[in-house]
Amino acid sequence: MFRGILILLLLAAALALPPIARAKQPALRAQAAGMLASAGPDLLLLAQQGRQRRDHDRARDAVGSGAVLPLQQIMRRLQRQYPGRLLDADLRQDRQGRRIYRLKLLAPGDQIQVLIVNARTGQVLQSGRRR
Repeated sequence: MFRGILILLLLAAALALPPIARAKQPALRAQAAGMLASAGPDLLLLAQQGRQRRDHDRARDAVGSGAVLPLQQIMRRLQRQYPGRLLDADLRQDRQGRRIYRLKLLAPGDQIQVLIVNARTGQVLQSGRRR
């Protein structure tokens, strides 16, 4: 019984900490990350999964409302000019407030291609290769 209550308290703490971890102050982020890490790796993983789910939900809602293009549609448009396999995709806002996709592709020759794409129009704003 005590163990069940402890697990519920730790879960509640993990769900409350991600907004603190996203705070602008690096000291608060470091403190929140330290608290989660000391609580145990399972709790840290649970908190990260919760944050990823919220990010996924926000992206799905943005696509559903028409504010951004679906990632598959953008990838079809880019495939000819930027061939490769999608490794990672992230929907975020840039400093101008535009929604952008940050895409990481494995390009031919085993090079990493990073693209910044306007999520509303599909226009490539920036591209670069990393070795």
